Amino acid sequence: MQQQPEIKKFQFNNVVTFPYYINYVMGFFIGLPLLFLYGEYGMRYLGIWGLILIFLIVGLTVMGITKASSKNLLLYFDKEALYIVENHKPPQKIMKDSIDGVYSYDYNRIEKSFISLQIKFKTGKNISITDMDTSEKVDQQKALLMSDFLTTLKKEMGFEFIKKNTGRSLQKLGACWYSRPQ
Repeated sequence: MQQQPEIKKFQFNNVVTFPYYINYVMGFFIGLPLLFLYGEYGMRYLGIWGLILIFLIVGLTVMGITKASSKNLLLYFDKEALYIVENHKPPQKIMKDSIDGVYSYDYNRIEKSFISLQIKFKTGKNISITDMDTSEKVDQQKALLMSDFLTTLKKEMGFEFIKKNTGRSLQKLGACWYSRPQ
C-alpha cells in the first residue's frame, strides 16, 4: 500500500491580486476630478482645509476599494500543478511547467511578514499576490508562513535564487527572482 504524500496548504488572508500600480491609477482618476472641482468652487469657501479634505477623501476611497477587492487565497501543490483557491471557489489549476518563475522577498534570509509574490508564466501572464496590511511591524506567524511557503515553492518547482531586481526593490516589492537554473 502506497502512502499519499502530505499536501501543505498555505492560506493567505486579505490579499489583492491586481498589480501594485492600480492604487496609484485609482488615486489619480479619483483625485483629479476632485482637485478640479476644488480649484473651481471650493478654494474660496474651504481654503487649505478643503485640500486636506480632498486628500483624505481620495485616500479613504482608494483604501476602501482595495479592501473591498481583497481576497482570501489558498495555495497548494501536487505532483504536476499549483492550485489556487480564491474565496472558496473551485480551485484554479496551474501546471508547474507553465510557470517561468516567481518574484518574492527572500523570506528565508530576512524576517518580513509583508506578502509580495508575483508568479510569472511562460506565456507572459502574471499573477500578483500582495498583502493589504502595510504595517512595518513583523507578524511572526505570517513571517513563518511565508518562509515555509518559499521553501516549499523552491522544492516543489525546482526553483532557486537567480537574481535581485533593483527596480522592484525600490518599489518595496519582492525583488528576488526565483526560477529554474538554465
